[in-house]
This record gives sequence, C-alpha cells and structure tokens, in this order.
Amino acid sequence: MKIIQVFEYEVLRVGATINNATFEAKHFEALVQLAPTPYFQVQHQSIRFSHYVGTIALDGWVLEILPKADMHNDYSYWKTFFISLLDYCKLLNFNADISKVGLQSHTITELYLVSFLTEIERLLRRGLAMEYTTIDHNQKALSGKLLIAQHLQRNLVHQERFYVRQRIKTFDTLPNQILFYALQLAQQLSNNSVLQTRLRFCLQSFLNCSQRKVTPNDFDKIQLNTTNAHYKTVLEYARQIIEQQSNDIFFGDFYGSIWMYDMNLLFEDYLFRQLQAACPSGVKVFRQQRQNFWQERFIRPDIIIQTPQQTIVLDTKWKILDRIHPTMSDIQQAFVYSHYFAAQKTVLVFPKVYPIQDLPPTPFQPTSDGKIYFCEVRFVEVVNQEGLNIELGKQLLEKLINATV
Repeated sequence: MKIIQVFEYEVLRVGATINNATFEAKHFEALVQLAPTPYFQVQHQSIRFSHYVGTIALDGWVLEILPKADMHNDYSYWKTFFISLLDYCKLLNFNADISKVGLQSHTITELYLVSFLTEIERLLRRGLAMEYTTIDHNQKALSGKLLIAQHLQRNLVHQERFYVRQRIKTFDTLPNQILFYALQLAQQLSNNSVLQTRLRFCLQSFLNCSQRKVTPNDFDKIQLNTTNAHYKTVLEYARQIIEQQSNDIFFGDFYGSIWMYDMNLLFEDYLFRQLQAACPSGVKVFRQQRQNFWQERFIRPDIIIQTPQQTIVLDTKWKILDRIHPTMSDIQQAFVYSHYFAAQKTVLVFPKVYPIQDLPPTPFQPTSDGKIYFCEVRFVEVVNQEGLNIELGKQLLEKLINATV
C-alpha cells in the first residue's frame, strides 16, 4: 500500500514525490470528491491541509498527515512523536516499548487497531461478562413461570411443550454487542494480513451475540458495575471506531476511511494531563469549566489552575508563531476569561518553534470598576531530545506559579 506523508498546514501539489511516493492526479481527484471538509482545502492542482492530523485511506493508498512543532522535517521523527502523543493521551495503548511496535510500517489507523485488539484479547483471556435477561419461549420441561394465556394459544396441539418465562445468564449483552459490531467495522479499516487474522480470531468469541447496528448513543445506555468494570478501556476504543464510522466513504465498490484528530484538542489534552500529573499539594487543575455568557451560550476555557493565592486560566493554541503576536481575537478571549472566571491572569500557551522569549504578565486597561487583569504568553517545548516532552507540566507550573503580576 502506498503511503504519502505530509505535515499539517502544508500544501501538497500534484506530482510531488515524498519518500519515493508520488502524489498523482488520481489521488488529487479522489480528495476533491471529499470536499468541502475541515481537514483540507482544495486549491489549483494542490491540497492545503489544516490543523487536523491522521490518515485518509482511499483506493489502495493512504495519505498520512502528521503534526510538526519545530524545524525538524523528518517524517519518521514526527510520526513517532504523534504516536507518542496519542499514547500519552490514552488514545493508543501498546503495553510495550513503543519502539517495538513497528510504527513506520503501519498507518495511524492500523496502530489504533493494534491497541484495540490488544484490549480485546486481554478481555477474552479474562472472560466475557454475562448478564441476566428475561426470555419467553417454548421448552419441553416446566421450568420458570408458566405463561398460561400464551401457553394455551401456542401449545394447544403440543401438550408436551410449555411456554414459560425464564431469567437466564447470557453473553448477548449490550457491551458485547458493541464490541462485536466494532470488530466487524475494524475489518474494513485495514488489509494488513496479521491484523485480519487477529480480528477473525477475536470475532469467533462474539458469534453468539446479536447482529445490530450500534450508534454512539448506545454507549450512554451501558451501566458499568463490578461484573463488567474491566470493559471500560476496550469500550473507549470501540467508541472511537464507531464514531469514526461517520467519516467512512465509498467510491463505487471501494470502501475508504478517514481517521483524523484535531491537534488543538490533542495539545490541550496533553497539556492538561501534564499539569495534572505535576500538581503540587494545594494546587488544582480543571479542564473546560464552563460559565454562562449570554442566554443559553457558554464560555469554556481550556484549563483552569487554582492555587491558594490565585486563579490562572490557560488558553492553549496549536499555532506556530515566529514572534509574540497573538491575534486580537485571542487577546479579547483572554480578557473575557479573566473577567468571568475571576482570574488574575490568562495565559496563552503556544508550542515553541522559534527562539522567542515569553511575554510576562502584561495588564489590560483597567475596567470601569477599577479591576486590572493580566495576559501572559508562554511558549512551551513539546519535544526534547527523547521525543515527547513529559516534563512539560512541571516546567510550566513552576513558571506560572512563580510569575508575579
């Protein structure tokens, strides 16, 4: 399978060759059929990508869009970074040294399937959960509650039968039906022979489950308890597969798929997990606390840090700046957050690519009631010599808490 790799925000032109893979006119025409889409813009004989990253699989070839947060142009390097980021945010789980999974030979979608199958196989080793259910049926022995009216109606000439209501334990439960459906969808996401073999093996354990179309709303009906609590992780993987189904595409008899992530949300999630892990005693970190703004409309900052002395709002921005020049809308948003959440300062957080100094807390003009709010700009290093920077939360907290206004 041909894999064409590009970076977010790049322009890919017809005829461009990347790592011995050429973007041909037929590839361009296939992408044009998907437009309009938030993932890219169609230009003259070229495609301009946005802040979404992941894979688009179309008719025997895969387009892989990778994030990029410095001047490093090695696709393998950034693919490894991307997988590390997904792994850290619990969107992938290899349960092994990430270097041993074979990142470069698999697409992002296939790596997700590896994680999903690993969780399914762990679940099967532990055993599928059963639940009690009530069934009404005919049987040749009287066991359960005899339903007299239905019995007389159905068995008038079959006196050897009894129509009864019984409570039985069954594997045909909603969680198992969801996993069965997700496994069937997963078969369409990759032609990899090893993955197909693992999928077929796992499917054998769910053949007694009912065939049904599952929607994301079905997950709200699941009630986890002591008998099925171990389903939590694998159901999260299944939810991703089923939600991604809405992105699936068809060209005649061919099935394609889109598996994309919003880098703004990934960056926010990564930073939140980093800060939460690095929190000292007395400091609390919250994510997307909402506040009523106007009528039924709400404002929801990315991250809020509360210390005994102050409240700090963080607004994460997956944008590459070559100088301290946030947009007017970013600054206005920072002021609104400070005002509505009684925060001494709001911090705009950008990935650091260029050697730019942070902007210390800088005051807005005083409000009519004399209050003064501050805006700060921080550039954070999401990568270091080892890859994904897992010390970022500690480094950023020290700067934010110690900065004076």
